[in-house]
Amino acid sequence: MIKYYGLEKSKAILTYIYLIMVGNLTGNTIDAFEARLKGLNVSKGNLLFEFLLYILGFPIHRALIFKYNRKNKLI
Repeated sequence: MIKYYGLEKSKAILTYIYLIMVGNLTGNTIDAFEARLKGLNVSKGNLLFEFLLYILGFPIHRALIFKYNRKNKLI
């Protein structure tokens, strides 16, 4: 990758990949907590961690969903 893109672009690409991974894991954790609230069984996870991440990440998660829906004229 470095040979093709160079060091700086390779670092940028990896940074974006890591950010996408963190966003995905955060969203999955928030979704798992919401599933628990609905009474669904969540086989893996930690309730306390899900709750804390839900409290911290919920406003950001919902704002991103709202922004996406507005941009794509879904609302």
